[in-house]
Amino acid sequence: MSLDKSKKILVFDTSANACSVALWANGKVACSCFQVMSRGHSEALVPMIEEVFEKYDGCDIDVSDLSAIAVTIGPGTFTGIRIGLATARALALPRRLPVIGLTNFDVVFWQAPKVKGSKLVVLETKREDFYVQFFEENNEAVQGPLALTGEEIQTRLPAESITLVGDGAERLDQQLVESGRKPSRLFSDVEPVAMEFAELASKRFDSGVYADPEPLYLRAPSVTVLARK
Repeated sequence: MSLDKSKKILVFDTSANACSVALWANGKVACSCFQVMSRGHSEALVPMIEEVFEKYDGCDIDVSDLSAIAVTIGPGTFTGIRIGLATARALALPRRLPVIGLTNFDVVFWQAPKVKGSKLVVLETKREDFYVQFFEENNEAVQGPLALTGEEIQTRLPAESITLVGDGAERLDQQLVESGRKPSRLFSDVEPVAMEFAELASKRFDSGVYADPEPLYLRAPSVTVLARK
């Protein structure tokens, strides 16, 4: 199947500790923006989208010129995921554009260095557990996605070595080593960045295999209930 290089896909992520936007056009990332932030995604996202449109070859382009919008759906911060999906739908619905949802597991796996053997994508939860999904060497996802503790992950790992990928990889590897397992190969600095996974969004669009995305939550949000006085 030949790729449609005329397509333009707006891609963004607000699910983690950064906000990133990219425009895929003419078979490549035409322009992008990236900013590290732990909060404030809702204020930053739309201006960053506008900046990307302004950067595109110095030409006027707007949402109406797009073929699709792609956004990460989690797991990640609950607020960030909601911001990303709500913005994607708000931009797409009036123009009847398809919205492509990409899990954080898929985009982190896509961005990881290509090495032999099985991989475990490990995303930080900032609790005692981890968000994980296993991928075989043939790139097929298996056993997941799940929210598991280090002990639970240990019982599911194959005996042979496995590569850990994602911002939770280093913490998990430390726990595994302390329990007697040999150190794993680590790529712990891989986090979702729109310009890095825009090609994946393009391939997903070309495949035609996508549906209206829903947020991927692997556990309920942490809610503090105030006691009545």
